[in-house]
Amino acid sequence: MEFTKDSIKSKRYSTDFVHSEEQATGTPFLAIEPYKSKIFVIGNSSKDSTKLLVTTFLKTTNFKIMQLVWNGTDTSLTDKSELMRIVKNNTKVLYGYNLYHSSSLDSLKKLKAVEKMSLEDFKAFAIVYVKKWNEIETEFDKINIGYVAVFMNFQIITQSLLEIGYNPIHNETAIEVPFRKYSKHPQVKPIFDKRHKN
Repeated sequence: MEFTKDSIKSKRYSTDFVHSEEQATGTPFLAIEPYKSKIFVIGNSSKDSTKLLVTTFLKTTNFKIMQLVWNGTDTSLTDKSELMRIVKNNTKVLYGYNLYHSSSLDSLKKLKAVEKMSLEDFKAFAIVYVKKWNEIETEFDKINIGYVAVFMNFQIITQSLLEIGYNPIHNETAIEVPFRKYSKHPQVKPIFDKRHKN
């Protein structure tokens, strides 16, 4: 994912870092406004083109990764100044999906492989994962429709892996290896048992 002068370009990659043959998609915007640790992208509302809508991104310090906020304000207005006042004054904790710049992929490849994770590292992963899950539970309940839970769980797993120094881009088979090996271990199961149930 990267910003151009008038759109956000994104392209899908497979878990072995091979990009798809399809062309990168571009989402047009009217303006970008950085604010503290956030980037506000202003565009026309898809429901009413006469109104403006803000999409919020969170800046991170890791591997040129940004997070697309999923619990930001969905207010749309014709008055840009008033809209920006609302989003800037939004004080709730924001959560996002990780998006990776193409230049970060080589660095991610060099991180530790998930399928070779040790018990101690899996315990560290479990602690981070459960903490993240429990933090977002209330906000997540507001959008938990259809397959959202599956995608959200995947995001929490990948963000937790990255936080403990493991490659977050993997396929389901890779992450199943340490789960099968350690998830019911007596040092690990009590950690997962602290995860709040939806």
